[in-house]
Formats: sequence, C-alpha cells, structure tokens
Amino acid sequence: MYYLGEKNHKDYFAFTYMTIIRYLENKITGKDILKFFISNDIKSIAIYGVGTVNNLGKLFYEDIKDSEIEVSFMIDKNYQSYSRTDLNIPIVGINDIQKRAPVDAIVLTPVFYASEITDDLVNAGVKLSQIISLTDIVFGF
Repeated sequence: MYYLGEKNHKDYFAFTYMTIIRYLENKITGKDILKFFISNDIKSIAIYGVGTVNNLGKLFYEDIKDSEIEVSFMIDKNYQSYSRTDLNIPIVGINDIQKRAPVDAIVLTPVFYASEITDDLVNAGVKLSQIISLTDIVFGF
C-alpha cells in the first residue's frame, strides 16, 4: 500500500499543489475540464480518492457533480470511513468496483500516488485504458 510517510512530504505537496494550480489556471482561462471528457467521449466516471489528506477528490466531485459528466461513484482505500451522506454518492473500495455499473473512466485524485493506485486498480480487474490521473487531465489539454 501507499502512505504519505513512504514518500517525501515536500514532493507530495509540491506535486499536488502544481496540479491544483493548473486546474485553477485552466478554469480561469476557459479551459474547462469538461472539454477533456467530452472530446474523449467520456460520459461517466468514478473518482478515486475521497480525500483525507488534501480533499482533492471531494473538491473535484463538487466542481463537476452538476455537469453533463455523470459521477457514478467514488473509490477510496478507506471507504469504510465515509458514509454515502458525506457527499451523497456511493463510496466503495477497490474490490467493489466490478460490482458497480461500468464507467468510461476512473479519475485518480491522489495524484502523487497515481502509479501505485493504477497498479492496484489493474490488479482488481480495471482496464488500464480506463484509468487517468487528474494531473494528466489538467496538463494534457
């Protein structure tokens, strides 16, 4: 598993900070993140990372929840810590993903740990082509 203590705290926060800054810059300059999903024919997503350290998952959900992109559910390794009422959306563990209705993509919000989380998701049966980091999205369009 991956925990904040295993990697350099400064790197973690710097990487997350740069992702948040680019997300905000894109929004201010009219590069709406929804355009990425629409141009890639992504209509439904799951969000990995509810957010105990940086809340990026919750903030991303709040930003797009009323858009044409359907957020079907959220995934978190600590899913038992949350209740559906926290965000009014189902929150599941990795082993429960295959029990949910299929989504077009899973967006990773613990961006510093994207590689490790991707490995976990692939091992749980998720197709690699369905997994994308929020960092890749905000820097890629």
